[in-house]
Amino acid sequence: MQIQVPFALPNLPDEYGINQPADELVDGINLRSFPFTVTDLPKAAVTVAFSLIDHDTIPVVGFSWIH
Repeated sequence: MQIQVPFALPNLPDEYGINQPADELVDGINLRSFPFTVTDLPKAAVTVAFSLIDHDTIPVVGFSWIH
């Protein structure tokens, strides 16, 4: 299985971070998760689970954001 993102890691583009335009925030919080593509899944795969825990959000929202 391969997981790919359309930007260079480890930097997250502004549109997926805290620098989201104010009119796109919900109660001051960016709810937009970054895009990713999953390829090369085993043929027998029925379910895929992928999570990212973003500890950089603690100063912003008070907890680690789970994408």
